Amino acid sequence: MTKVQVRMADFRVAHAPDVLSSYGIGSCLAVAIFDTRVGIAGLAHGMLPEFAKGPGTDDPKKYVDRLIGLLVEELVRQGGRATGLAAKIAGGAQMFAALEDPSRRSIGERNIAVANGTLNDLRIPVEGRDVGGAHGRSVLLDAGTAEMVIRSYRKGERRI
Repeated sequence: MTKVQVRMADFRVAHAPDVLSSYGIGSCLAVAIFDTRVGIAGLAHGMLPEFAKGPGTDDPKKYVDRLIGLLVEELVRQGGRATGLAAKIAGGAQMFAALEDPSRRSIGERNIAVANGTLNDLRIPVEGRDVGGAHGRSVLLDAGTAEMVIRSYRKGERRI
């Protein structure tokens, strides 16, 4: 078993029995997409909700909507079945409530909404989620079983 680390604004794909991990997930969103019949999974760590096209636009892997599309493409390229994919999401916290405009949804809330919408558009069901709140998370994802372990200093450990 190899442990594959996923950094912020990036994604990785792994095959059973490997484990994917990502740390420091606050308002960011960890999106796991997997096909357990094939034993393949991918984990993305998105920072912001939507990619804005135009001159000078930075790395599309920062954005939840683009990151999901890129991850799905890579999963299928490496043998995942487009019709056999499912997802789990974690993160989207409101880490700095005092600094945010209360009349607008927080970045975390927008990341969650964009992920749900993008996954719905791609007809990928969300089988588990640990989102929102005001606490950071770290995640581990078993590429073979798609079990996601979410760890938080404030909330302990949860498995989905």
